[in-house]
This record gives sequence, C-alpha cells and structure tokens, in this order.
Amino acid sequence: MATEAGYIAPYQLASIEQLILQLNGQPRSLTSSEANVVHVYAQGATEEIAASWPVDTGNSRDQWMFFVGNSPGSISFTIQNLVDYVPFVHYPGDPTELVDTLVPDIIDRWIDRMLPALRAEVEQTQRDITANLAQGGKGYLDVRRRKPLRSLSDLIDAVLGG
Repeated sequence: MATEAGYIAPYQLASIEQLILQLNGQPRSLTSSEANVVHVYAQGATEEIAASWPVDTGNSRDQWMFFVGNSPGSISFTIQNLVDYVPFVHYPGDPTELVDTLVPDIIDRWIDRMLPALRAEVEQTQRDITANLAQGGKGYLDVRRRKPLRSLSDLIDAVLGG
C-alpha cells in the first residue's frame, strides 16, 4: 500500500499459520529452514521488482527491501520501499503507477511459488518433531534441520530430494 513514506506491502501467511496449528496443535514460529524458504522467495520477488523498475537516477530502484516476520501465530513478510515518490513511479508514456500493477503482480507470482515449498518444509519439520518426541526428545527445540538453504536452487534440491 502506498504511504506518505513510500510503499509498504505486508503479507500475512495465514494458510501456513493454519497448517502449523493443524499439524502442531498450537502456533509456533518457523524453524530456520522454514524461515529461509520465506526469505528466498521474498528476496526473489524483491529482486524482480528492482530489476523491472524504471531507472532515472536509480534511487528508488535501489531501495526495495524485504523483512520476514516470524513469531508464533504471525508468520509474514513485508516488501517495502520508503522513497517518498515511489507511489508515483510509472513507465514513460503510461500513467499507471507501478505500485498498483507491477509490484503486486510480481509478489503474487512469488507467493504462488513460495506456498507449496513452504508447506512441504513445514510438513517435513512436523514429521521431524513427531519423530523426535517419539524418541524422548523435546520436539521443536530438539529438531535440527538439514544444511541451510541459501538460494532457490538449494531450496529446489531440498524439496525434490536432490
């Protein structure tokens, strides 16, 4: 949404919160591997927005950033750009403001890619928690996951078993 201070787009991942509640019986924050899935996809969306942004001075293009929110019952990410004129940026010859078209379209595409990968990671974490509890562990606090995911290709390998 456009603000006086630029553009801020918070996205609550309610379907993931519901999945965690259903599988875990109570809200929990994301594990580092789950949060990394959100990070990789939010970063991808942010980079695509910046790459698609028209450049005059480059100031507004270079200010796109994202944050991942990870607390029990409030799993989210926010993409923002706090340059004050961002809500008015448009392509030459087209008066349509890009924060109303380009930005939400890109974010929606990345969310559509993110959710299946995040669901798969949450389901794997819950299987690990269940197995850990069955072996006398503490569950969530005892679960140690695979190597950290640092890129989209790492994520694809992890989800597809590569």
